[in-house]
Amino acid sequence: MDVTMLCRMRGVSVIEDCAQAIGTTINGLQVGTLGDAAAFSLHPLKTLGNFGDGGVLITINPKIAEYAKLARNHGLQTRNESVLFGMNSRLDTLQAVVLNIKTQLPRSVVATSQRNFSFL
Repeated sequence: MDVTMLCRMRGVSVIEDCAQAIGTTINGLQVGTLGDAAAFSLHPLKTLGNFGDGGVLITINPKIAEYAKLARNHGLQTRNESVLFGMNSRLDTLQAVVLNIKTQLPRSVVATSQRNFSFL
């Protein structure tokens, strides 16, 4: 029995830490698809790095998605009503453009990263 199955049996959400794992598979499945949500880092030193800090959260769980939408924008449910503590954590336009281009070729980005760090 793996951790995901154990958590599911107990009603615990599984959030994958995929900071360095873009393009990776486990038993033929893409990382980020095994749990209820997954977090990917866009830090400049990570596999899909950008010019500054950032990250991506993916999920198919509606409760996690709703919480993330609120938390990313100061917890605002409406323009004047904050329902939870949050922060403004959006990428600026330049970083978004760079990442949009880089995500079109994820296999080549991973291959380049692996080649660059193969000496370690």
